[in-house]
Amino acid sequence: MECDDIDGVCGYSRSASNRGVELKRVHRKVLLLVGWFIGVCARVGFGQFADTAWTGSAGNGLWGDAGNWSNGVPTRDRSAEMKKTTTIDLGGVTREAKWVYMTASPSIRNGTLATTSIRGAYFTIPASTTINRA
Repeated sequence: MECDDIDGVCGYSRSASNRGVELKRVHRKVLLLVGWFIGVCARVGFGQFADTAWTGSAGNGLWGDAGNWSNGVPTRDRSAEMKKTTTIDLGGVTREAKWVYMTASPSIRNGTLATTSIRGAYFTIPASTTINRA
């Protein structure tokens, strides 16, 4: 059986316009995959591997209460993620965190937060609070 088709498949020939439609579909899938990959990388790079996350489970809003964190209070060597829009009280002292990633908009007040960086969503810092670069 001889095959004259341009694609080398007997009995099946794609027109130029069909090939264009197929290329657009492939490009769309590639762009979706690239977008997904960038989103995953951004999430992994900043928030997913934070050492601890604010839960507010203790109900008192105190930064220094381990019951408000998923894995203990952040320190100079431990990162933190803020997932809730809430008011967090630093207790009138300096609190440290390696870095802080905010996926919500907490209000941090009453003290000093020393950290290498704060990333993420908008947040509120009242006048009674200072942020120092650690």
